[in-house]
Formats: sequence, C-alpha cells, structure tokens
Amino acid sequence: MIIIDLEKIADEVEIRQEKHADRLIIIGDTVIIIEETGRIHTRDDVEKIINTINELINGKLGEYVASKTRNRDITRIVGIIHSRGSSKGKSVQYIASVNRELQERYRDFSISLLSPASCSRDLMNKLRKLNIEIR
Repeated sequence: MIIIDLEKIADEVEIRQEKHADRLIIIGDTVIIIEETGRIHTRDDVEKIINTINELINGKLGEYVASKTRNRDITRIVGIIHSRGSSKGKSVQYIASVNRELQERYRDFSISLLSPASCSRDLMNKLRKLNIEIR
C-alpha cells in the first residue's frame, strides 16, 4: 500500500487543476482518491475528485503514480469524500449521476464514486464492500 499526499507533491507533479483531492492510496491496480473535508460541499468535493481522476488518467499524476508502483497498470479508480459531517440524501443521487458520466468517459477503467464516508470505520466498510482492504 502506498499513500500519497497530493498537497505535498502538487507542484512537483505539475497538477494543473487548482482544486484536487487530498490523498491517494494505491493498493495493487487500484487507486483510491480521498477528499478530506470537515463539512461536505458535495459539488465542490466531487469536482476535486473528478479533477484528480482527470490528472491521473491524462496528466503527469499518472506517470508519477506509475513510477511509485513499479509501472503496474492502474485499472481501478475509487473516489470518496471522507467527512466528519453528514451528507444529505441529494448528494447520493448527484454522486451516482457523476459516477455514470465518468464510467462512460473512461471506459478503460473501472471507476467508482462512493457516497460520503462519515468516519474512518464507515470509509473502511465502504471500501471492503468493493473487496478493498486497507491495513
């Protein structure tokens, strides 16, 4: 498992988008994109995840990740908002619609945007449902 703090490497990797997620966790061929937030602002938080997905697939972030994973191909991308606050039901519908759009746009990848996780245990449970174990 590799954890990358995107704030620390943004300039080095030349991330073009000002708004991007906070962290990547890489496990095998899977990249988990995490946006940490105190209070959920669904559209803004999802935009950060989308920007990070775009950078991962089309930008230098993909090359950086490949160099850290011994050039293993990334085939699965999971994005999630991790928050101490609660989300409203509408956010789940919005996330689901954005998820469908991303799956259409990037057919070569398995992309999943998950509903927000309210705590670390909730985050682990949501990932476990996708057969992703973080230790």
